[in-house]
This record gives sequence, structure tokens and C-alpha cells, in this order.
Amino acid sequence: MASSSANPVTPEPALELTFDESESNSPLAVDKQNERELLSIFEPLIKEHLIAMELLPYLPFLRDSANEIRKLQRLSNQDAASLLLQKLRHSGEEGWFQSFKNALNLAEYEYLAKVLQGEESILDQDKFRMIITIFAPRLEKIIKPSDVVGALCEKGCLSQQDRETILADEKYNGPIQGTVTLLDRVPRKKEGWYTDFLAVLQAHGYEHIVDEIDPEFDLSKQSKDDSDEHDDDDSTFRKDGPDQGASRRPRDGDGDSTFRKGGPDQSESDRSREGGDGSTRKGGPDQSETIYSRIMSSTGAEDLPCLTDEQKIKDMAEVTENGSGMNSCTGILNDLSLESTSRKISSDEFNRNCQIENKTLTDKNIEPSSSDDEDADSPTTERTNGARADHTSANQIPDKFVLRRYQEELAQPALDGKNVIICAPTGSGKTHVALKICQDHLIKNRGKVIFLVNQVALVSQQMTLFETHLDKTRYKCVGISGETSAVNRVPMKDLMRPSQIIFATAQILVDAMKETGEDQVSLSQFTLMVFDECHHTQKGHPYNVIMANYLEKLAQQNTRLPQVVGLTASLGVGKSKNIQGAMNHILKLCANLNVKELSTVEKCEDELMKHVSVPHEETDTVQGRTLDDPFTATVRNIMEKIENKMKIIQRENVTKVQELADLEKQLSAPGDKGSEVYTQWISVLKRSVVKIFDQTVRLALHSCVLHLMVYNDALIINNDSRTKDALNYLLDSFAQHSRRVDEVRKSLEELFNDQQRYLTTISKDPRNKNPKLERLKDMILKAYAKKPESWGIIFTRTRALTVALQNWIQETEELKFLNPERLTGAGAHADKAGMTQAKQTDILKYFKDGKHKMIIATSVAEEGLDIQMCNLVIRYCYVTNEIALVQARGRARAKDSEYKVIAEAGTSTAQKEELNVIRENMMQKAMNQVKHLEKAIFEKKVYQYQEEARLEREAAALARSSIRAMSDGEYELRCICGQFVCCSQDFRTIQETHHVVIEESFAERVTVTPHPKPIHYNDFIKTGKVYCKNCHEDWGILALYKKVQFPILKIESFILYDTNEISSTYRKWKNAPFDVEPLSVEDLSKMAKVAKFANHN
Repeated sequence: MASSSANPVTPEPALELTFDESESNSPLAVDKQNERELLSIFEPLIKEHLIAMELLPYLPFLRDSANEIRKLQRLSNQDAASLLLQKLRHSGEEGWFQSFKNALNLAEYEYLAKVLQGEESILDQDKFRMIITIFAPRLEKIIKPSDVVGALCEKGCLSQQDRETILADEKYNGPIQGTVTLLDRVPRKKEGWYTDFLAVLQAHGYEHIVDEIDPEFDLSKQSKDDSDEHDDDDSTFRKDGPDQGASRRPRDGDGDSTFRKGGPDQSESDRSREGGDGSTRKGGPDQSETIYSRIMSSTGAEDLPCLTDEQKIKDMAEVTENGSGMNSCTGILNDLSLESTSRKISSDEFNRNCQIENKTLTDKNIEPSSSDDEDADSPTTERTNGARADHTSANQIPDKFVLRRYQEELAQPALDGKNVIICAPTGSGKTHVALKICQDHLIKNRGKVIFLVNQVALVSQQMTLFETHLDKTRYKCVGISGETSAVNRVPMKDLMRPSQIIFATAQILVDAMKETGEDQVSLSQFTLMVFDECHHTQKGHPYNVIMANYLEKLAQQNTRLPQVVGLTASLGVGKSKNIQGAMNHILKLCANLNVKELSTVEKCEDELMKHVSVPHEETDTVQGRTLDDPFTATVRNIMEKIENKMKIIQRENVTKVQELADLEKQLSAPGDKGSEVYTQWISVLKRSVVKIFDQTVRLALHSCVLHLMVYNDALIINNDSRTKDALNYLLDSFAQHSRRVDEVRKSLEELFNDQQRYLTTISKDPRNKNPKLERLKDMILKAYAKKPESWGIIFTRTRALTVALQNWIQETEELKFLNPERLTGAGAHADKAGMTQAKQTDILKYFKDGKHKMIIATSVAEEGLDIQMCNLVIRYCYVTNEIALVQARGRARAKDSEYKVIAEAGTSTAQKEELNVIRENMMQKAMNQVKHLEKAIFEKKVYQYQEEARLEREAAALARSSIRAMSDGEYELRCICGQFVCCSQDFRTIQETHHVVIEESFAERVTVTPHPKPIHYNDFIKTGKVYCKNCHEDWGILALYKKVQFPILKIESFILYDTNEISSTYRKWKNAPFDVEPLSVEDLSKMAKVAKFANHN
């Protein structure tokens, strides 16, 4: 229901009309004078079924009212539908009524469309809807929405938009909320939804619940009924009770033994409505009739139709209390819906009638389940109502959540209301500590808690843990990420309104804080903020953006702000070289989080160590490939030729191209090819090359730079994986390169073509095995021989290496049993080995279920992910800092785990790992000293660092505004070849991250090819790759959004020119020197009409 503060919708007076169902088969003849009257008649029904915003794309003449309707939709479906109808009646649009009916069909509201055409009975739908409402508490506990939504879509009971919304609810808010949404959506679209719904349940393993709803429902018979016109013989039902044996459908002539709608005395007119002797008009025997007869006979309530509605509801509750269960309630419900054909029970009235019944059903359907979790992360739970401590039910959550003594020590400062950082080892149960803090906070305060994470996968993980231990009747949780908001198309403020605990990615909160008007989220709306992995609260991380806003409001001294709690396993030491520097780093973190206390385990350290698994650590140094490795030697030789070619181009053109004079020193390449040093050099060189004004020189040097980047990446892959994988990387990369033909590009291609056959030969030579891979194989086999039921994670440097290592394991006979899967970040596109957020979640689920026994991951898997059974962690030629050491080692949580590092001899890998151990110890000492600083000194230091950070933010903001002011805000984007792309004002953002072009002639400047890996990504479907028509430079992708084509471009592909023709380049959109407006409804409509982008193979 809409809140009282919402803008009221004043419905026009509805006309009370009673229809005789005997006339319902005739289409309604509607002239223009009666259209508004007819809409008023059916308004209650339309409001009950319609989600108004789904019709807006098909009613363009209501565009001016669209935002008003969408805004109201967030508060109430029925109010939004009422406003839509009101706008329709007063639109003045010629043919508005027909347009409305067409919109219903296009939005897949089959039932409503048929009702308006007079082709469907109202009561046929309502009684089924009421039956499902009665069974909702049971269904919500049993159904997994993802099992059935696909089949329901195929049957037309759900639209694609319904499917996405339901799956998003299931993923982020749990299967119960997903089922709530499913049960709300299923009855809205199709007239035969009830039969289809039961059929889908029965076909997908939910026969038991179908039997509870209707034991006589038969999928095979329903399938036959759907294809045939039903014989009159199947139209009657025996009034079977418990003592009358199996139910049967008698033949005509059974006389009084048959049961018809309304009882034995049913009138002929009633029978004629059903098709002669009682068969329903369409869809076979009325399913609710079966339930009615069964329940009436089993309860002995033959005289029930004589009772008033209130008496029936009272009896319904009594029947349930006496143990007859849901079926009895459903029988009474059917009688209520069938009692009068001239009266329609409204949704609100029905909900009032069912309040007693729903509560009773919930209390009666309690199924005990064991709760004997004794892993390191799980504290104990107790009951205060006399029930056993080790048994809980779906609706009986422990009233008291009990922490271990060391967890109580960690929680105490926060329980006292202080801002605090809680630092404890991975696997010690920090999330459980946070749960206790949140529970205690909500008991003491009528507030709202937000639990912030830095990875989407952690939203679901942390929320699931909270819901397992908290009383769901007292604490409602909701999970929100960018994906959730996109699917639900509602602001964060509305999503979090009904909940006490919100789990969200930090970026989604940052975005919500930037909203304007009523959709803006303020930190003052929360009473407690929990930062998971709080050591990220630095520089430009979303955590730090949130806390910068917090500190600004704190300075105003008149704003209520939430308590802050940070969780981490390692605070790190930054770039410090001594304990004092490490202390300053930790104090800066405290300042950023406005924390005045650190909480670590001191008193109960012995207990902590009993519950935290410490893996056995080992660093294994192995000889890598040598410089005379044939692939390495060949590729290095090619790279040297390209470097020399660049120097020749520079020397030949330096007199006419001024920028080349400054480029001479930059062309001196590092000797260590296939290294991070070389990667950094080529990145800096690329940014300098694209700024060269002369187009011919710029293109020539740019082609050389791109080839060097590919060869350097191939050397890195060859060094850590197979030569075969490195060669495949070269072939794939060059296949995606620009098709522009010029002298330089032709010569670069010849360099590779001349060596391709030789490189192919050596890639197949078994003598060219990688020694590091052989050591990795031995390490894995040894671990699994020792413990066959092992689960492992291999951490490696790049996404490309995760692909190479996965292929190697899958193609190595001894390792195939691992069935490995990759886990990489969601930031990159799929064709660059990136991964969608949904894919990440699925992989972790399959890993926990044992489908995959090995995950090959980048750093995305280092933090927060709770994988209890993992007992083998290998860092493959890849180490970073002391925080990553603690986090990666913490993934090995099982007993007797192993943490291993494979380091190449002659590199700094082993030394870095040793240094990380030293820095970890330095961090522990620094943290201990910070914890015991005098309070006055601690607070003085925190204030000092907060002031320094404030001044830095102000200086940075001033610099940004100065740059944008000097540029007049207008930029021209050009390709590397000089081709005009578009202007900065031609861009719009979708979901705040995807930058699309809406300029009408843009399609004329590009070539589009089919996307190599077309996938559905959030609300987008990738369909193509977008290239420059002139030089075939890769500009981005083509995607469908709301069935409209949009080019989504990457800013790193372009050179930006301001009004003074000063050029600049940027790697990320967030650094662009201009603001981009969000996509509007008008923009969407405009792009739907422009010329389509044609695919060219």
C-alpha cells in the first residue's frame, strides 16, 4: 500500500455492475461513449493484476506521465495502475482504448486483454488466485524459483522481465523472497495459469505440494485436456470423502451421486454456463472444484454455504487448528468464491479474511532441522523457550546468539557503541561477531544497519549467514548490488525501506548518495555501518568515498551519523619500512573510518588458536624457461625488430613532427621482455604515441606499440604456461586487430607470418615442457594422493593465465579429474576472460558442492569468500603484498591445510614472499602499539590525518573543476586514424557505468561484426563488436538494451580534443574531463527509431 505521504490518486467513481455469466461468452460491444465506463467497471480487476510500468513502453502518448507513474509504482502497484487508468481516460488520444488493449497483449497480460474483450470470466481467475494465496506460506518454504521459472516462461505464465526479476530476488534476497515474487507474478498474465502452474510444479519434482493442493491433479490428463475439447463424461465429480475410496469421474446417469458447482440442486442455468452437464468453459474440469468437494466431505461441512463469510473464516481457522490443514481452508475458500456469481471479493477484503488462517498455517508447518555446525566460523546458538539448543525450525530461530569468548572480546567495544576496527585472523568468525553486534544494536535502537562489501558475490554470502541465525520475523534483510537495482529498476532508497539490515556493495551506496531529490540516500538514514574488508578504506576506493561524506557531515556537527564497525584480517603497512611508518598507516585507516579503537584478541588468544586453522606453509623454488627457449628467443627477436622500426620512424619524421623530439628517450626499451617492467614501459609509450598530431606517424607507431603489447603478453604466458597457449594467444590477438592495411602494418604481419610455422612446430615439441608446470603437477598430485577429498585454489597473475592453466589441466590426463574452473573479476568483458557476477556465484556454488575440485583464480578470490572445505592454496609465480598473503593463506580453512608458493629461480617472487612475512610481523607489532596508545595521543593523530585528507580532497576537487572550466565542457572524440567519432555531449550512461552513443549518424562511421561470445550480461545482450569504418580500430561493443541497439564504447580507444585542439587520452571513463548524463526515456525512444547497425562478417 502507498504511504500516506504519497501523492494521492483520485479514482473516478466506479460503476457497480453485475454480470450474468451466461452472457460472458459473447464479446462485449464497446463504442467510444462506453470505453471510459467499461474501464471504470474493470478497474478493480486491472489494478489487482497489472504492473503499470510494464505497459508504459507501449503507450507512447503517456510519455509525459511516465515518471509520475514509475515513482508511484515504487510505493504501490495498485496506486500506479489507478494513475495509469486515470491518465488513459483523460489522454485525449484517438483510439486510446484499443491502444490499451494492444499494450496488454504486447506486455503479455493475456487474461486482462481477454476480459476486456469479453472472452474470459472474472471468477474463473480469482478463486485460483485465492487458493494459491492460502498455500503461499507452504510454497515459499519449498519452491526454488530457478527450478520452474524457465518452464513457466515457456507456457506464457511469466514474461522475460518477470523471469529476470524473480531470479534476481532469489539470488540476492533468497529463495523465499524469490518465491513471493513468483507467486505474485504468475496469476497476472495468462488465463490458464493455474493448471500450467501445477503442471510445472509436478514436472519439476514438487509432486508432494501439488498433491497437497489437489491430489486429483494429473499432469498427463491435463496435457490431454489442453489438446482436446473435453467430453461431457469428464465434467462431473464424485463427492469423495476419506471413506469413499479413490476418486473417480462418473458417467452421465449417475444421478445424485454426482456433484456439481453449487451442490445437487444446481440450476440448469448454472449447468449451461459450464458446458452442458458441468464441464468448465475452457481448460477442462475446474481444479478448484476438486479441492472443494474433497474438503467439504472430509470436514463434514455440507451446510457451510449457509454460513456468513465471517462464520466461514472462523470455521476455517478452527479446522486448521484441529489439524485438517491447508486443504480444508482451501475448500472453504472455494465456497467463498463460488457462493455468489454477482459479487467479486476484493483483494483487500480477501487478505483481511485470511489473516487468521495464514498465521495458523505458519505455526502448523514447522519442520525440525538439525543445526550442529561446528566449523571454525560458527559460534553456538541457544534457545530461551525450552526447545533443544541443537534443533531449529524454519520459523523458530534461536532467540539468543552466543559467541565464543574470543569473539565476545572482539565485539565488546562495538557493543558499547564505539566506532571500532575488528582485526582477527581469517576463519575466526568475524562475520558472526558482526552479526551479534548488529543484533544487539537493533535491540537497543530502532535503527537500520548497512553491511557493506566490496564484491558482489559477498552480498549473498553474508546475508545468507545472517538469515540463518536471526529471527526473520523481527529482522528483515535485503541484498542490493548494481545487478539488483538494474533488474528491479527502483532506487536503493526504496529497496531498503522495509528492511532492518541491508547488505550492499559499496559502489551502489556511493551511487545512491549521488542521487537527487527523493531518491537520494543519506548516511543519516543508517544507525550502524559495517565495512567488510575495511583495509580498503583508502584513496579512491568506494569505502573511502563513503567515509569522506561521513567526515564532511561530522564537521557540520548537526547531523546524526551511524556507528562505524570495520572488519579485516590484515590492516597492512602500506609502503612503510619500519614500525613507526606501519603505525602511521594504521592510524590513517582509523582516521578514514573515524575509529577511536582497535579490537584484537588478547585475553582469549589460546581459545582463538584452537578454532583457527593455520595451514602448513612452503615456498618451492623452481628453474623456469631459459633465454634460449626457442619460443622466447624467436619472439624476443621479433620484438627487437619492431623496436628498431619505431626508432627509424622517429628519426625520419622528427624534423616535421615536433612531438617526436620528446619521444626519442621513451623509445629505449627495457631489456627484460616478458616482464612487468616492460608492460609498464609499453603502457606509457602508448599514451605518448596517440597524442602525436601527424596522422601517418601516429598510426605507424601505434601499430608497432600494439604488436609489442601482444608479444610481451605472449612471453609472460609462455614463461608460466605452455608454448601452445602462448601461440594461441598470439593468433587470437592478431585476429582481433585492426584490418587497416598500410605499409607498416603489412611489414608487422610479415614478421609474424615468417615465423608462424616454426612457432607452431616448437609448440608441439614435447621437449619444450615448462619446468614450472611440471612442478605444479607434481605438487597437485602429491596433495591429492595424500588427501583424495581435497579442494584447491591456484592464484595466478592475469586472466589470460587462468585460461591457459585451465586448458592445461583439462588436457593433462592425470589432472582431468579436477574439473577445474576459472574465477576472475567482473570488470573485464567476456572476450577478455572477464566474468559476469552471476557466473562468479555459480562457480563458487559448484566448488562448494564438489563439482569442481580446483579453482584457478585471480586476486578476486583472495578476500572474504567463505570456502570451508578448501585445504590447498597455491600461489603460482605470483605474490603481491602482506595483505594478499594473509587473505590468500586464509582461503585454506580446512584442517591440515597447505599453503604453497611456486617461485621461479632468479626472480623476486620468493624474496617478495619472505618480505611479506616480515611485513606481516611488523604489522602485528605496530597494531599492538597503536592499540595501547594513550587515548589523547590516538585521537590527536586521528584528527590530524583527517584534516590532511580533507585538504587533499579539496585540492583535488579544485583541480578537477579547473580542468573542466578551461575546456568549456565540450570535447571531440577521434579515432587513432583521425576519423571523427562523436562529441562528448553525444554520450549517455546506462546504469551509471555503460557509456553509449545516441548520435543518429554514428552508425555511418562504424563497421559491426558479430560478437565472438554473445552473452546476456545484466540487462544487456552483447550482439556485436564495433570497429572504425576507416581503420577498423576496436571501439567497443554493440548491445541490446530494452530491445534497442546501443554502441557501448571504451574511452581508451579515442583521442579527446578540446576547443583549443589540445589532445588527451584516458584509460577509464571515470577520469574523463566531462560529465555524461544518464539515458532518458526520450533518448531510448530516439534510438529505437534510428537506423539499425548492420552486422558484417
